[in-house]
Amino acid sequence: MRLLLRIVPVVFVLLSIRAFADNINFKNLSANFEVDPNSGFGDNVSGQLGRSGLSFSGIGGTPGGWFDVDFGSAPGSTGGGMTPILWDSASLKIGSQSYYTDISLEVFGALFASTFTFPTNGKNFSVTLPAYMDTNGTIFCDDEACGTFDLQSKTGKLRLSFIYSADSGLYYGKSGSFVTTPEPGTIGLTGLGIIAITWGMHRRKLAQSSAAA
Repeated sequence: MRLLLRIVPVVFVLLSIRAFADNINFKNLSANFEVDPNSGFGDNVSGQLGRSGLSFSGIGGTPGGWFDVDFGSAPGSTGGGMTPILWDSASLKIGSQSYYTDISLEVFGALFASTFTFPTNGKNFSVTLPAYMDTNGTIFCDDEACGTFDLQSKTGKLRLSFIYSADSGLYYGKSGSFVTTPEPGTIGLTGLGIIAITWGMHRRKLAQSSAAA
């Protein structure tokens, strides 16, 4: 059993490296992203996408008009829907292999959500929409393209909050998030990590107590 547990991660890494000779696709990934209103410049989307053995982290922005803080939306107009995500900085790790934008990674992304209608009651409100994220791109090895990837999250919840301004009669973005339910394996690995950290801190305290005595 111990030998099997040692072999499985090695096999996964080897398969991952081999897959990048062509392309690799993952679906039903867990996602946890903060979505801030677009203020006209900078990035407003950041978070992680992945599963056990795979992780994508990115910081990027949505185009103006989808979720803004400076340009409002009129009551009765339509919001939500699909929006591109322009990743300014991202990293991808599969097995033991890591790739980074501006070095070995070119990334494109989009968030697909259902639409909604802005209320006409002139009050602050929040909306929760079914949504999923798709991130794809090209990996470069020694300045040459050596593989492609397509990462798709499971369907999760996009939550957007808006503030109504009586002065302009428009709604403005306040805060948002896109979250999916983590896979059981991911939860288990996270739990093991927390246990390991806690045990390490406990052992350190014991060692400090023994040294003091």
